[in-house]
Amino acid sequence: MRHAADAVITGINTVLQDDPHLTDRSGLPRRRPLLRVILDSGLRTPLDSKLVRTAQDDLLIFCTVAPTQRQRTLEALGVRVERVASTEAASDQFAAGTTAGGQAARRSGVCLKAVMKRLGEMEILSAVLEAGGQLNASALNGGHVDKITLFYAPVFLGPNAVPLLQEAITRPLAPIPSAVACVDQDVRVDAYLRDPWGES
Repeated sequence: MRHAADAVITGINTVLQDDPHLTDRSGLPRRRPLLRVILDSGLRTPLDSKLVRTAQDDLLIFCTVAPTQRQRTLEALGVRVERVASTEAASDQFAAGTTAGGQAARRSGVCLKAVMKRLGEMEILSAVLEAGGQLNASALNGGHVDKITLFYAPVFLGPNAVPLLQEAITRPLAPIPSAVACVDQDVRVDAYLRDPWGES
């Protein structure tokens, strides 16, 4: 799936919790290098993360903070950092915070609409969102998702499992299943929410 996309997008919480590579390891030739994108409003991406350590002008961080020494350090390590607008609109933001009691708190975050506009300017034609429940919900509520791929596995994850969505979906969704396939013991379901190519 990463091989078929121009970019892969994740949020800062996934970077902090999972420390992923987000690389295309298919070994197949690509139209262009895979762009790895992090939405990180406060520019908290660790300098020793796998993403930063493997950056070769293929890692882009969108933040909302003014240029800092941390930005200059990241750029010296081969990371591109761009500042985009922030938004308070819950349906079009990706933001995360934690209160003293451990409850999720809303704060101004990266404007997904601004991110999508910038990626379009960079001629990114397709992007895979590999993120946690908060960013998934924000992307769906903001209308930024054309296609959903779900994998069902014969495994019970238990009470500590990470949810697909961390907030309710406020916009109507009418997924149209397009394919069902088996991947080893798992079942993959693809469904389109809209046809981006059919819109003018």
